[in-house]
Amino acid sequence: MKKILIIFCIFLLFIFPLISAVEFDMKTNFSQGETFTAKVSGDFAKPLTIQDISFYRRHMQTSIIPKIIKMNEEFYIYASLLEKVPDNYSINIAGDSKNFTITDNIADFSIDTGFVVTDKDFFIEVKNLQNSKITISKKFLDEEESIILSAKETKRISFSIDKINQTSFEIIELSAGNLTYLIPAYIFVAEKTSSEPEQNQTSENETSGFNPVEIIIPENITSVSTTKTCEEMKGKICEKDKEKCDGESAYAKDGVCCLGTCTKTSSSTSWTIIGWAIFVFIILILWFIWRKYKRVKSKIDLLKTATSNFTR
Repeated sequence: MKKILIIFCIFLLFIFPLISAVEFDMKTNFSQGETFTAKVSGDFAKPLTIQDISFYRRHMQTSIIPKIIKMNEEFYIYASLLEKVPDNYSINIAGDSKNFTITDNIADFSIDTGFVVTDKDFFIEVKNLQNSKITISKKFLDEEESIILSAKETKRISFSIDKINQTSFEIIELSAGNLTYLIPAYIFVAEKTSSEPEQNQTSENETSGFNPVEIIIPENITSVSTTKTCEEMKGKICEKDKEKCDGESAYAKDGVCCLGTCTKTSSSTSWTIIGWAIFVFIILILWFIWRKYKRVKSKIDLLKTATSNFTR
């Protein structure tokens, strides 16, 4: 019986890491200034947040600030390594860690984001870290383009989503020399309704021109999915202009999905303006009464003073 118990404990020791371990998909060597990128997966009790991620230089925690988002059941992380000295580092997630090294080499360029979530044309900012010009190769939607950056130049590379007709998951490739960034991009395309004629939409795109915007992911957007509907994500699509989401949100296959609670929006802004208007009006009336009372009091005081002096 004792032998069976020992064998069972040894079995658990071997099988438990397979169940709980975090799987890291990342490089083990990064050049100086290179943008750190990683993809992680695992059976987490709750969705990962920034608070679950920490970086260490040797055995001391270091100030590398990550960004994270969940895309199709996997978590994508990026962080800037600018000004980090060459040494041995590690990333720690939920108790599991992965070692990596920042080498003596200087990266050709850095990027300002490691993932994209957008429903508009957008841009990614790149920075040449070399003392000479470099050529960056851009690949997106089977199209290629070369971008030249002067020494230490920072430039915005624009991307258009006009050719994407439905919500999709794409990969952006930016490369120069021996460095290649593969950037996951979740492109959300709202479903057209019958009241939106195709020709009007096309005309609007042609006249508005290309106007890329900065990638801004709302803080409450924690995940995106191209395969699951909002109902499958156990959420609800709040009624536009009538409800707001209290809690976390996600981009689902069929729209922006509230993972919290949809609450009715009130006309609190209008009442605030009306309230301030009433308050200012009351203050003006009180000020007017006070001024009038002060003038009357001043006249009476002068009359008493004059009478008193005459009596004396």
